[in-house]
Amino acid sequence: MSTWDFEDLKLFPWEVLLPLAGDIVAVVFVVAICSLLNTTGLEFVTKCEANLSRELYTIGVANLVSAALGGYGSTVALNRTTLNYLAGARGRLSGLTVAIVSALVLIVDTDFIA
Repeated sequence: MSTWDFEDLKLFPWEVLLPLAGDIVAVVFVVAICSLLNTTGLEFVTKCEANLSRELYTIGVANLVSAALGGYGSTVALNRTTLNYLAGARGRLSGLTVAIVSALVLIVDTDFIA
């Protein structure tokens, strides 16, 4: 079973995009505000200053890639990141582990996701 098929683009109702433009803009602003608030919360927990410009840029690019692949818009998860930090994770290994496990799930068997 293929998870992405360009033939499906022919079936997409393109005429609904214009009426949804306001909702799409609202999602952009909500994600931006949530990202800033969550990043500020992480600054408080870690007692380190974050580069807000870089955070917004990274989250924006990630959401564009996610949308292009049929995913959802998202932001930094304050509770999970705080738990990870308090558990001792200080590097990128935990994020890479999640990415690798997610990729393996898609590579091994996509039928159970459907």
